[in-house]
Amino acid sequence: NQYVKQLQMEIAKVERSAQSISAADKEIAAVRVRTMLLDEYRRRTKTDLDVLQTLTVTLAPPAFLNYYEINRDTVQLAGETEQASSMLRLLDATPYLKNSEFTLAIMRLANSDAFRTRSQRKAPQPVVAAVPAAAAPPAANNVAPPPPVLSSPQGMLPFPQPGVRR
Repeated sequence: NQYVKQLQMEIAKVERSAQSISAADKEIAAVRVRTMLLDEYRRRTKTDLDVLQTLTVTLAPPAFLNYYEINRDTVQLAGETEQASSMLRLLDATPYLKNSEFTLAIMRLANSDAFRTRSQRKAPQPVVAAVPAAAAPPAANNVAPPPPVLSSPQGMLPFPQPGVRR
């Protein structure tokens, strides 16, 4: 009888420990999920800025935007350029956009074309860790250079804030 009571007391201690460990495991899992969400948010922000930088280079002055919207799946643009008819090809040639289309007919203005486009975003390419030069494979001649990296706000001068008209 005494032995059974001691065993039940030991079982109760172990169950309390197991419950504490289970609660800690759940907390660790929740923290991991939050960390992954924050990492994903940071990657999205960088990718969004890469898209914006690419648009800055692709739609160089005298082209300008008076509206842009970048979200997870699409990029919408509205603005003016000297010749809007070639824009879709330029947008689809970027590493971030595909299936570009005009959402409104091109409107010819005095010295430019007004346009409104929507493009689908390409799936982001996985980030590859840097390989030491000695271990890197020989470079192929047909490899495209990496996309430009956003380095300063001055690179975005042709783009006004969303909703601001010129």
